[in-house]
Amino acid sequence: GRGADARVSQNEKQHFVAAYADIMGKPDGKRVIKGRLDDNTLSYYRRVGETLSEPGGFAEEEDKEIFLQNVFKQLCKEALPVSQNQTASRFVESLLHEANQDQLLSLALEFRKDWETAVTDRFVSHVVQTLILRARERLYNETCDSETPEDEGNDTMLSVFTELYRFLMSNLAVHMQQTYTSHIVRVVIEVLGGMQVDEKICKSKAKAPPGTHWERASKEIEVKGSPPEVFKTYLSNMSTKIVTMGKLTDHAKHNLSNPVLQTLLLVLKESDKKECKNACKQIIEATEMFSSEGEDEVPEFLTDPIGSRLAEQVILTSSDKMFEKIVTKKLSGRYVKIARHQIANFVLQRLIEMTRTKEQFEFIFKELEGNIEDMLAHSRYGVMVAMAEGALKHSTKQERLVKILMKAFHCYEPEERQLKVTPLFASLKTFEMFYNVKNGDSSSDSEEKGSKEKVMPAPKFKVDYNGSHLLQKLLRFGNPRLVVSSLLEMDFAQLGVMACDPCGSHVIKAFLMSQTVGGKSKVALMHKFKGHLFELATDKLGSRTLESLWEVANAEQRYSMAEELVEYNARLKSQFFGKIIHRKFALQLFLHKKSDWRDVQTGNIRKRKMFQDLLDDKRSAKKSKAGSGDEEDEGIQEEGIQDEGIQDEGIQD
Repeated sequence: GRGADARVSQNEKQHFVAAYADIMGKPDGKRVIKGRLDDNTLSYYRRVGETLSEPGGFAEEEDKEIFLQNVFKQLCKEALPVSQNQTASRFVESLLHEANQDQLLSLALEFRKDWETAVTDRFVSHVVQTLILRARERLYNETCDSETPEDEGNDTMLSVFTELYRFLMSNLAVHMQQTYTSHIVRVVIEVLGGMQVDEKICKSKAKAPPGTHWERASKEIEVKGSPPEVFKTYLSNMSTKIVTMGKLTDHAKHNLSNPVLQTLLLVLKESDKKECKNACKQIIEATEMFSSEGEDEVPEFLTDPIGSRLAEQVILTSSDKMFEKIVTKKLSGRYVKIARHQIANFVLQRLIEMTRTKEQFEFIFKELEGNIEDMLAHSRYGVMVAMAEGALKHSTKQERLVKILMKAFHCYEPEERQLKVTPLFASLKTFEMFYNVKNGDSSSDSEEKGSKEKVMPAPKFKVDYNGSHLLQKLLRFGNPRLVVSSLLEMDFAQLGVMACDPCGSHVIKAFLMSQTVGGKSKVALMHKFKGHLFELATDKLGSRTLESLWEVANAEQRYSMAEELVEYNARLKSQFFGKIIHRKFALQLFLHKKSDWRDVQTGNIRKRKMFQDLLDDKRSAKKSKAGSGDEEDEGIQEEGIQDEGIQDEGIQD
């Protein structure tokens, strides 16, 4: 009846509270739910946050110091319960960014009373992370009188940090697989090594945001001082414990402990190369990373969406000797199958991009070159782009790669098709797919019409993300003649689409900025856009393409462009992007004082040339110092755009 239902309801309520809230017993028998604050307390910290974020909230710096002193005095009385509240914890984090080192220490002393809660709680753990990172400067510069900084009663930041380190080490395997504690472990590794690893280390391919790239995972934040000597010992001990723990393969494939391993390798690469070499070797052997049952099979570890992330970091951080062994022995004979695999192909991309010698790249290239069309059929575009990156980096196999790409896209023969490579590469479609030509149609036309091939008018197309990156790299080759000729063969209907496309606009910019594309070709491209500048100026991405054209134009060419644009003066000023172009090109000055406008533009061009010459000198010095072929020319880099998401950070499949 009703009584039974009421009892069930009460039982369910108690079960819910016990399962989803931390219940603390009180002497009076009452229970308090973790993270629940009374209205006055929550309101107080909300006002604190608002005061700190308000511009000009303090008349003098002294007022702010007194305010922070009072707030921290109150916070230290209730640090843990306040930090357990979702809303209040955010205000506490903002407080930490304003706090001095003494205030940080006072809060750290409160957290050390209960490390278990501090590092496992959903919200407190974020506060602890911020606290550790903010306290690094004190940790690196603090001297401890005691030989053992963890001695009880030694209230220094170094002793508090050491206690946290020992707490994590006491059950490291478990802590690495806990949702919030694993992040604390990563931060501790970073502090021990003296660098910070970006959060872009991803758990799996599926969870990786578009454009995420392993190479950008390493990001150092400047901090005064360096880690004390004892930290090197701590890091070495933690590294040894991690790479020798049981079931390392399980950790390597775990979505929480895998990023810990990645962080460890990245930190060791910068702080202790010998320890990094040992860690890589241990991980490769323990996980059988590059081994498989059959000699020509894809290693099982590389097919795991999480484990493959670690494999990429091993490739990045391995020693030259180990890298050579991976390329020429461990993966030899398997590259084609790896390239076809949905997950493992990402590892191959990184391997190709990271090849350290021309011979290593040529070794992989030789095995893959006969299977480009197969990669295209399996949509493994990233591997193709990586091959272009490798050819560019080592200045080898460039003509060969362009030839086999044309064959794969069915535009090598007849010769007339070679002028179609740019739209085909940009859209990543074969000739037949792009022009909707059925198999056999074009060949019969060729036989009937002679050497000339009858082709339907070029359709409008969308530039593919990977297609854009492929063309950007090809345009930086030593001799990009075929791509240049093909792009100049396109009419404005196609060029306009490319210029206003999130990915295609970067192809146009790469063309204009390439040091290997001739000046006459760049002028020819400018003429292609003549009469259509207003269309570009009023488009979000087209306006960026127009700025790229302006950047490489000389004074006379700029004058011609300005003349065309001022015909639409009123309409330009009424459009959002047109208004930006109107201001940047100084069209108002052009309308009223052309002579002054010429002087300004001539001066700007002269400054740009001087700056470019300075960059070229630095680049030449860096190349001669590095030696030929070992480092990628740092000349023109693929441009990224902020809104549309194409950045040269990674390759998507």
